Amino acid sequence: MDPVYLIGSLLGVALLVGLNVVLLGRARTRLERDAAAARLAEDVPGFVPGESAVSADGQAALIENARDGALWLVEVKGDGLVTRNLKRDGLRGAARDGGKLTLTLADFTLPRVQLVLADADAARAWQARLEGA
Repeated sequence: MDPVYLIGSLLGVALLVGLNVVLLGRARTRLERDAAAARLAEDVPGFVPGESAVSADGQAALIENARDGALWLVEVKGDGLVTRNLKRDGLRGAARDGGKLTLTLADFTLPRVQLVLADADAARAWQARLEGA
């Protein structure tokens, strides 16, 4: 194959991808409490939403199951939502830096999640709850 055709094809594809990004943008799903609760209601039989906190960027949320006190993580991945139960064997650690909470999970598909919460007090309260889970 002639290298000119190969390079021309690659440039054509790159141009089309760039044009799509410019014209259509990169729409990101923004998570809200109700959407997180609805997803958990689908995944967890008998789920009753309790206290919750949504990250400032709308990409993740922590939400309690008021029925049994279990803490759950809901995160935006692509155009969908993924959920993780944050029980002791699933959560390796919860580090806090001001209002930023970094969760380290025992899950190779989702090893670390960062949430920027409303303020340092909210992050401190959720860190204490997670460490006691």
